[in-house]
Amino acid sequence: MNCENAREMILSEDSSDCIREHIAACPDCRSLAAGWAALKDLKPVPAEPSTNLDFKIISAANAHPGLMKRHRHQVLVRRFVIYATAASCALITWVVLNTIHNQAKLEQYGSFWKNIDVENEFYVLMSELDFGIRDISSEAYSDISTESPEPDISNPEDLST
Repeated sequence: MNCENAREMILSEDSSDCIREHIAACPDCRSLAAGWAALKDLKPVPAEPSTNLDFKIISAANAHPGLMKRHRHQVLVRRFVIYATAASCALITWVVLNTIHNQAKLEQYGSFWKNIDVENEFYVLMSELDFGIRDISSEAYSDISTESPEPDISNPEDLST
């Protein structure tokens, strides 16, 4: 039997006669078998943190106040960069989508805007506005008489004019 097969048998805890003969003849495999047996005999030990671990951590952090200040500054810078990047991405996305939407509108209604006579439409709009203002003015002042009042004969001041 070779050492490689013997190692596999030792780790699989095979207790056949051939492995016992090999362990007796080979010092490397014998030390492996002894170490494996010692590991099997170990029992777990409960591990608890020391009672003053939190005090040690806080005192180590307080020993280097510049380090904590620098760390806070680095965190703020990182957050700013992340938020600025996210805002930039959102703005770029909005611009691209708005451009695509406007391009689609232009393709859909472009022929309408090309055929419109802007100057003529402006004059029509202005005349309609002027007519509307005159109509409103005439309604507002319709109750006011445009005739001049007749002079009062009993009052001498009215006669002088």
